[in-house]
Amino acid sequence: MYIGDHTPTPYGGQDASPPWTLSSPICHTMLSNGSFTHMWGTQAYIRTEKQCWDVPADPALNHTSMPDTRTPAVVNAKAFFRALRSGANCKANWCYGANRFVGSAYTRTRGAALVGFDEDISRTCMARLPISEREQFGNARGWGCKLANYSILNLFNDTYNSCPNLEWIVCAAMGELRGQSGIRLASNSSKITPFAGPHRFKYLPGHYTNVEVVYLELCVLSFICTNGADLFVPSFRWQPAFRCLYSAAKLDELEALVVNPHPHPARPQPHHPPSPHAHPN
Repeated sequence: MYIGDHTPTPYGGQDASPPWTLSSPICHTMLSNGSFTHMWGTQAYIRTEKQCWDVPADPALNHTSMPDTRTPAVVNAKAFFRALRSGANCKANWCYGANRFVGSAYTRTRGAALVGFDEDISRTCMARLPISEREQFGNARGWGCKLANYSILNLFNDTYNSCPNLEWIVCAAMGELRGQSGIRLASNSSKITPFAGPHRFKYLPGHYTNVEVVYLELCVLSFICTNGADLFVPSFRWQPAFRCLYSAAKLDELEALVVNPHPHPARPQPHHPPSPHAHPN
């Protein structure tokens, strides 16, 4: 079932009222039913006729301070995912044009890739800085997170769309970002509710927001990491950095889901363990 603007809902439009929290099964459904299809446009936050992998990578990301730059010759899905699997662009500058962060992709020491909603990322980074640096860099998330030893995706100057976003999160899953040491969640992913609250997944005609981007990042991680279900364990936020058990085979499956989504998926059913008093027929 589809809503009025012909955009699929996470469960195919079926009974979206219960307050389910995000989980690996829900992520699998969203990846397979086209929930993210409108996010693959060539322009940031806008649905376009062409997909972002149908055009060359933006050369602006090849900043002169980065000798190992993104491969520009990506002109179709197969070429894009081939480069993605190779990790060829993982050492690129993923914070290009971010205020005083222009051209700098380095943390003070090795640090975790930070994933979460914008306000939570800012809060997490600022909490690690001394008061003097919080005051100085409070409005410059890229620079503040750099000083806090976190790696984030923070692209400006028209260099962003969901393709480099997918590259960044897959590189994080591989552990191949420059100076990376694992992954940490800035947001409590065990409490994210797709159908309710300030961070619900919105289906906006023709565009999307940073909230939907976080769903994409978490769902990709949950899919291509064999331990991805750990992302949604209630106490996970307070544990050490997540180390993804990356699966190349799962990335192959992800390519098929992203490029050829199924429009009418079966809704995943909640798992109810059998009663200890139940008897087989």
